[in-house]
This record gives sequence, structure tokens and C-alpha cells, in this order.
Amino acid sequence: MVFESYGAQKHYESHVESTTYLLRPIKYSAPDKNISNNIGTNIHTDKSFLSILHQNEVDGLEVQLKNGDWITVDVPPASFVVMSGDAYQAWSNGRIHAAKHRVVMKGDRERYCLALFSFNHGTTNIPEELVDSDHPLQFSPFDNFGLARFYLSGATQMTESSAKAYCGVTS
Repeated sequence: MVFESYGAQKHYESHVESTTYLLRPIKYSAPDKNISNNIGTNIHTDKSFLSILHQNEVDGLEVQLKNGDWITVDVPPASFVVMSGDAYQAWSNGRIHAAKHRVVMKGDRERYCLALFSFNHGTTNIPEELVDSDHPLQFSPFDNFGLARFYLSGATQMTESSAKAYCGVTS
């Protein structure tokens, strides 16, 4: 649907063929009552194309709005949260936003989450259909796993966007 909505459907099959998945169970310990700030994960964006999250009935996922405020994501039981990652932001030439998020633990229960991340092998090119006079090229071709390694190296700690730091086009 995303590829079609951007007129880039001819790239869909090759994208699917080069996609691999990582399924990761995540456990967040119940909050320590002696600590005022119980951060489960620090503020970050995912390095994947897409992340699909399913949690037990313990909330904690927060997403940062464009104005800087944080909102708690209210996830109904048996529902999934789908988030775009830095790779999707780069592939879409900045049209798709990778939202900053974190987990803040509250209450007295452990939080469990099952996360499915999608990554692309090889070089990912920005479709020419997504570059025009209103949307000049913002990202160079990139390696999705290279983006993840770049982030893990700590090179993006002081940057606003991991994708822009890794493969952004400078004007």
C-alpha cells in the first residue's frame, strides 16, 4: 500500500525479496519504587524499515510529538503498534517520519513486548518517484545493516536523526 500510494509499486517485489526479519522478545522489569525515573528504554528511533510491537497489558510505550511533548500509547488488548523506522524515512526521502519513542515503567508489573523488525539486505536506493522539485533528494543510497552498526557505534548520540547522519545528503 505504501509503495502504491507513492507511485513506487515497481520497487515492491525487489524490496520484499531483500527483506529479512528479526523477532525479539523484550522484558521490562517492574519499576523500582525507590527510583523516581523508571526508564525502560532511552529515547530512540528504530533503525529498521518497520517495527511491529505487541505487548502484554502493561503500558509504557511513549511517543514524542513534533512539539516535543510525550504521549502514552494506549494499546488495546490483542492489538499491534506499527512504527516506521529510520530506514523507511530514508527510503521515502523524508516523507515517512521515524517517531522518537521510549518506554517508561509505571505500576508494579513487568512489561513484556514482542517486537518484529524488518530490515533490507544490500543497498537500498531512494526511488526516483519520491524525488522531485518539491522533494529534493535528502538521502543517499544506504545499507540498512550499516545504518544499525553506525547507530550502535555511538556516532549518532548528538544528532537529531540517525538516518541523516548516516546517509543524508548535505546541501
